[in-house]
Amino acid sequence: MRIKSLVTLLILILVALLIWWFQLDAERTAKLLAIDEDERFIDAYMRDFKLTAMNTDGKTDYTLRAREFNHYSNSDIALLEQPVLLFIQDDYHWRLSADRGEINDAHNQIVLQDNVVMQQIPLYEADTDSLKLHTERLEIDTGEQLASTELPVQIHYRKLTLESRGMRLNNRNAQLELLSNVSGVYVKP
Repeated sequence: MRIKSLVTLLILILVALLIWWFQLDAERTAKLLAIDEDERFIDAYMRDFKLTAMNTDGKTDYTLRAREFNHYSNSDIALLEQPVLLFIQDDYHWRLSADRGEINDAHNQIVLQDNVVMQQIPLYEADTDSLKLHTERLEIDTGEQLASTELPVQIHYRKLTLESRGMRLNNRNAQLELLSNVSGVYVKP
């Protein structure tokens, strides 16, 4: 009788250990398969991305192109590689490009970073002069068509070179404001 009790006890312990082991394995598997709510992952990816935004009159307000577009889950942010933004107006256009950028849908904002170049595009082939601006970061409010930075800016126009700490461009009324520490050099032809 003692041996029978001992065998029964060993079987019960073995069954308990197996149940415990399967439960641990099931928990590990569930953790591996579960997606953490705070975890970000790419939920939309495009190559040769192009966006055209229209104004209330049905005319093109701006276009945005990028080599790559990556939108992240649980976020209003999309990252761009080699973005090019074209602000379109009746009298002139601005072409803005950078190495990297991001779109923030919640704030109607595009941020261009690293080697940002902003160039006024002549509308007529005879007009070869164009204003060109260089900086490292530019924040653009697409709804208001405002572009600004607090970082150093270099501006080239014909024989004039200007440097400034920060600038604001209001594309709707064509005003470019240099914020501080403005200096310039003009080379006489």
